[in-house]
Amino acid sequence: GIDMIFFDGEEGAISMGAGDPNFRPVGSAHFAEHLSEFYPDAKPEKAVDFDMVCDRDLHLQPEPSSIRSAPAEVKKFWDIGMKTAPKAFNHAPLRYSIEDDHTNLQEAGIPSLVVIDFDYEPFYNTLQDTPDKCSTQSLEAVGRTLLQYLYLP
Repeated sequence: GIDMIFFDGEEGAISMGAGDPNFRPVGSAHFAEHLSEFYPDAKPEKAVDFDMVCDRDLHLQPEPSSIRSAPAEVKKFWDIGMKTAPKAFNHAPLRYSIEDDHTNLQEAGIPSLVVIDFDYEPFYNTLQDTPDKCSTQSLEAVGRTLLQYLYLP
C-alpha cells in the first residue's frame, strides 16, 4: 500500500529551534524515532518528501543525499518528470545537499528522496511567502509526475 504522512514542526517558533542553524525538522524526527511503533512488522520500502513544489518558476533538480540514498528512485522520478514537465525538471544534480524531512527518514534506514525547489527567493521564510505565490501548473506537474511514479513499473 501507499501511506501518506504529513509532517509539521519544520519551521516552528523560536522556542522549537527555528532560526537555529542546527535545527532539524521536528515531525519527521519524531516519526523516525517511533518508526517501530508505526510500522511494527517492516520499515517502509521508500519515501518521497515533497517540499516547496508550487513555485511559479518551478526548478527541480536531484538532491545529492537523495541520489546516494535512493538512486533508482531518483532516476525514475526525474525521468518521468522530464517527460511530464520538461521545463520544471532538470537531471543536473544540485551542487549541495539539503537537510529536510527525508534526512530523518534516511537516517532511520528508509531509502528517501526529496523533491524540492530551493530557489525560492525572495519570498522564502518571509511574510510575503503566501499562497498567491503558488502555481496550480507547478502543483499539477508534480502531481502528475507522482501519479506516474507510483503506478508505472
